[in-house]
Amino acid sequence: MPLKAKSGEGDGKLSPVASHSFLECEYSPNSSKEYNYIFQISEEDRQLLEKHQASLVYGSAGFAESIYQYLFDNPDIAGALFEYERQGGNISNFVKNLLEHLFMQLQGKTGQGDMDCNIQLAQSLQSVGMIPSWLLGCYRLYLDHLSRLVANNTMITADEKSWLSSCLIKLVMRDYSAISDIFWCSAISEYATHNSQISQRLQHLDAMMEAVSQEFWVVDIESGDICCSSPWISEICQRDRQTIPLLHLLSENDQIKISSAWNETLGGVQLQASITLNLDAQSYPARLTFYPVTGKSNSVSQVYCVLEKSSTGRNNPVVSPAFFPRDPVTSMIGRLEWYASLEDTLTQCETSEKSFGIIKLDLQDFKRHIKVLGQKGGNELLRQVAIRLLTVPGAGNKTGRLDGDEFGLIVTTDVDVADAVAKLSAKIALALTHVFVIDDKEVALTAAFGFAIFPLHGKDSESLSNHADEVLVRQKLCYSVYTLEKSENTANLYLANNLSKALKRNEFILHYQPRVDATTNAITCADALLRWHHPDLGLISPGVFIPVMERLGLMEEVTHWVMQTACQQSDLWASSGQDIPVSVNLSNGLFQSNSLAENIQLMHSGKDERRKLEIEISESFWAVDFNQSVNLLSDLNAMGVDITIDNFGAGMSSLSCLKQLPVSAFKIDRSLLQNLTRKKEDQALVRSIIELAHNFNCRVIAQGVEEKTVYDQLKEMGCDQIQGYLISRPMTSETFTSWIVSNSFH
Repeated sequence: MPLKAKSGEGDGKLSPVASHSFLECEYSPNSSKEYNYIFQISEEDRQLLEKHQASLVYGSAGFAESIYQYLFDNPDIAGALFEYERQGGNISNFVKNLLEHLFMQLQGKTGQGDMDCNIQLAQSLQSVGMIPSWLLGCYRLYLDHLSRLVANNTMITADEKSWLSSCLIKLVMRDYSAISDIFWCSAISEYATHNSQISQRLQHLDAMMEAVSQEFWVVDIESGDICCSSPWISEICQRDRQTIPLLHLLSENDQIKISSAWNETLGGVQLQASITLNLDAQSYPARLTFYPVTGKSNSVSQVYCVLEKSSTGRNNPVVSPAFFPRDPVTSMIGRLEWYASLEDTLTQCETSEKSFGIIKLDLQDFKRHIKVLGQKGGNELLRQVAIRLLTVPGAGNKTGRLDGDEFGLIVTTDVDVADAVAKLSAKIALALTHVFVIDDKEVALTAAFGFAIFPLHGKDSESLSNHADEVLVRQKLCYSVYTLEKSENTANLYLANNLSKALKRNEFILHYQPRVDATTNAITCADALLRWHHPDLGLISPGVFIPVMERLGLMEEVTHWVMQTACQQSDLWASSGQDIPVSVNLSNGLFQSNSLAENIQLMHSGKDERRKLEIEISESFWAVDFNQSVNLLSDLNAMGVDITIDNFGAGMSSLSCLKQLPVSAFKIDRSLLQNLTRKKEDQALVRSIIELAHNFNCRVIAQGVEEKTVYDQLKEMGCDQIQGYLISRPMTSETFTSWIVSNSFH
């Protein structure tokens, strides 16, 4: 057996939603030679493959279509892929990497570098949840595809065809065998390593439970057993086998209170209660919290019980200041000090009869990012989040990390507290939209917000904290925009309230990004890009306000304004002798609107005949009703509107659908250009897309071009138009007009 297992972190190129860490498989120095010997791959075979490599790569776009069809026709494979995407993975990137790997085999490489590529593909299969037998169908299609190419190629002699077919079979079988070996070797080794890691973590957990001040236990509702507990609770359980093992340490009133809280928790309600523990003839105030966990049947399956002992007799117990360590990861104030600050603020506001607010925020999909970055990278991400929070104006010194990826803020102000809470939430949301860079990886974060205002939502810290938690959980589950009357004002509410007025207040502006002809460098079009300039928050990214706008149903009205404003700007350029069409990107939901075609018709009627409007659509716009979409696009095309498919190559376009659409241009997805000058596989894919588009009598637009070498290669491939920072960043209409005059790109 040429494989032996080795545990490790992986090579850093794994999928972002891998369900567990992977093990690389270490090959002995002779492993490549062993595979070559088994399948009798000679140097002459490799030379023959190299000779005909270019002709075998031809037609990769059509082959990609058959691979997509195979993967999604099989319910088990499709289910695994959709689950992978649901967890944050990118199906298109996975299939693209699979195709690159297959076509890379045509280079005839059979050394250690080739084995490293096999390791990466095997790890990628594990991250997606696929097994080698599913991959076998892809290899079958690949061989069928190559066999047809060889059979139909008149430039290959009959003798070479037979030889070449034999080489391809051996090469594909060698590749599949290696990947299968790696996959199962890795899986077996990982199982052993996983068991070892669990044992180590249990030891660490035991040590940690001995050190923390909180006590806890977990109750399985079906069996009534305590699944696990901290050492002190375990000791009590030896004497008291009840579900709540410390009832005998409570007064009769506290026993009634806790029993009532337990019954409500079984209905799915998280509850806290202040109690007094009677230990060794002394009384100790404490707080007991029940956290219900819902199972598959939507009923409570487990309850997490947490006991926090405190040092004062106040109704809402406060831990002694001696236990106020700073958060070790972020250096912010920690959970205990934050709750102590909440108690202090509550006391002060009760005395002065003032109001204040609290904000709790939770980072969305943080666990998914941890899987990619690792624990060390996750801690660095938390540190960077903390820095941004502390630098937001108004955050103050009462901002702390409460637990995991949860943070808390206490907002005191002499003005309207609800308004201050909403504005601060919006500022934090905007601060988090800027990409974080961790170990050269870009991480995009969003947050869910919960809030509470004293005394509107509670007159004690427990009630206020519970209310903020409830709002936070509901927002994470529903992503809803709430109203103040429902006691649920958030950053989204602040943005929503302002968005509904932004159009009337003339706060929207358009920026324009030019496209140029790849041959002449002449300007061919200007993409109109929507921006929102908020009077208090400044320029807000479309990635922040567009989703809110879609939920509010404002897209149709705002898109009409965008098209009208862009067309008017095109008219102004035309009047000065510059005939520059404008392009507008349309949301998929607008294709269900009955007024879209009417609005565009009105904009065209009686206007300058030189006006030219283009619209951009995504590959998924026809998913709901293909026939309706074809009719609508045909109507728009009849009005003189050019249709462009945006981000082509990132979705799953069907060639049979494409040929029925009145499309004028394909815009190549920027992800396909990142390695264009370095990877032959990417070059083959892009070249195939250009050939495909030209066969459909469509123009090809490359977006996201930032390097001159990429520009030159696209030009050589026959790409028609270029767009990106190499040409220009998006500009205001005034700057764009000056740019035209100065002919900056030339």
